Amino acid sequence: MAALVAVGVAVGVGAPGAVVADPPASSPPPSSSPARRAQAAALWDQIAALLDHASAERAAAPVPPVPPVPPVPIEVRWRARRIASLALDAPLLALTGADLDGDGRDELIALSSHELLVLAPTDGTIAVRARAPLPASPAAHRPRTPVGALSALDLDRDGRLDVAARASAQARGAGFTWRDGALVPVAEFDGFPLCADANGRLAPGRHYFEGPVTEAPIAPAPTSGGAVAANSAGAPSSSSSSSSSSSSSSSPSSGATAPAAGAVHSGLVGLLPARFVALRCRAGLVDPEGRPLTVAGVVDTDGALTLSGHTDCPAQAAGCGLRPPAHRADTGVAFEIADIDRDGHPEIAVTRASAPGDPDQLEVLTWRDGGLERRFLRGFSGGIVGLAAPDLDGDGAVELIGAVRLFGSHRVDLWQLSDTSSAQP
Repeated sequence: MAALVAVGVAVGVGAPGAVVADPPASSPPPSSSPARRAQAAALWDQIAALLDHASAERAAAPVPPVPPVPPVPIEVRWRARRIASLALDAPLLALTGADLDGDGRDELIALSSHELLVLAPTDGTIAVRARAPLPASPAAHRPRTPVGALSALDLDRDGRLDVAARASAQARGAGFTWRDGALVPVAEFDGFPLCADANGRLAPGRHYFEGPVTEAPIAPAPTSGGAVAANSAGAPSSSSSSSSSSSSSSSPSSGATAPAAGAVHSGLVGLLPARFVALRCRAGLVDPEGRPLTVAGVVDTDGALTLSGHTDCPAQAAGCGLRPPAHRADTGVAFEIADIDRDGHPEIAVTRASAPGDPDQLEVLTWRDGGLERRFLRGFSGGIVGLAAPDLDGDGAVELIGAVRLFGSHRVDLWQLSDTSSAQP
């Protein structure tokens, strides 16, 4: 850049072909003859060439990697506090959290067997803010107990999260975007949105999913004219339409939940069992050194939970790539993955593989290198049908929320199970 500075201060008047210092302020203005104009144009061409050369050198220079920033742990008080009671028109199947309206605070999103609901804090409680029906066409084969899958993802690539949902009572799933305070359907698709980039297939008439799981986004349908929906492989298919942290769940006892950030690393998808009742994915985490971490958990038909994780960093660095899996038996379909205390070790909130209506139990575990360590245990008289970890107040810390219902009832109680209100990031 020294050459550029030298040229920048040497524009003046002199003999043809020469460049001299600027004349004094009292000197007469330079001639505007064609020769002088040509000289000035040539000089500016030199300046432009020097700028281009300097820009190319900067672009070609290797950019040093930005070192990861370790997370700063916060204090969490583990306690159960009922915050709302909701009367639904159908069984609750899945629960997740996502910021749909872009205000910096997550909404709680609930899926029943017939509709999608958006819940938000209102006057010290949680109330229904919007609801939308699922596609009307019935499924050809339905399991004895309803199954649901719910995922938060950016359907229309506008930088905001949307919702993809499907219940086993319907022949197709639907994608919704938030517009003017309402859920607006923008797509229909085959398959179940197990995670933001993974679609699965429910075994006909059964309560479990079976492979293969396809890594494919759900494409939005056009807003007018012929609708184009995404099939389970993500490819466009012609269809008529009446107007992608993620999870899926299916079980005789409950339906599971979904995180707002639910992308699955390809290596984690390949670790799924042939048959499973719940899949949950969480991207956007970091390990204790601040390196990106993705975690997926799957519960097979025997109630065995397998956790898989992938740390994204240079292959030669220690602790990179796939991490050793963790296992837990007697796990229900409602479970959640989140780093609630932000220490780089994710928490796994799990329930029991109990029958519908039986008393249930919430257990919060921290996944460290040595395995799963218990942090919190709480029993409930009803079944836990959904868990989610949204940031409802927008303070940057997530809260663990559970939905509990008694067998045969569509009323659910919402419980806040973690408190970070006094935490300082």
